[in-house]
Amino acid sequence: MTTAASSSDAPLVEQLRAVVGPEHVTSGTPAARRDTGRPTFIVRPGSAPEIAEVVQLAGSIGAAVIPVGTAMRDTVAEPDPGRSRVFIDLGRLHHVLRLDEKSLVVHVQAGLTAIELEEILSKRELSLGDYPPSSLSSTIGGLLAVRTPGKLSRRHGFFEDAVLGLSAVLADG
Repeated sequence: MTTAASSSDAPLVEQLRAVVGPEHVTSGTPAARRDTGRPTFIVRPGSAPEIAEVVQLAGSIGAAVIPVGTAMRDTVAEPDPGRSRVFIDLGRLHHVLRLDEKSLVVHVQAGLTAIELEEILSKRELSLGDYPPSSLSSTIGGLLAVRTPGKLSRRHGFFEDAVLGLSAVLADG
């Protein structure tokens, strides 16, 4: 079930469309999420600056911002029931930006799944390591966002232990 955007949501929808393009903004709830009956938008940004603008817009109206990677599980903590929700779907951010085979450093976007990265690396006889297959279905952003036992490799430690750096958008955009 999806929640239709009301006429009072029109300015926000138009602003979101101006940032990411009209084809990358929909109203409704992602498939794996609960429909709460309140205004809900799914935005699919294609870059970090677009994410920053979306977060700023959502903040300006007091909307809850909820990132979505593979959308495999439901929202754990529901924001205030009266708030609108803006889901930021990271599906367009699924690229390897740089791969240095000599220093074994890879720069990727948050929406790339670990299994997609593993497939790219394996063509070059490289690997992320022996992480559990269940964790490899998560996005890189999801793996770094939550420290869970499923991301532990007995040989390599936690996934985030191999991270040299990251960039992020803060709550104020």
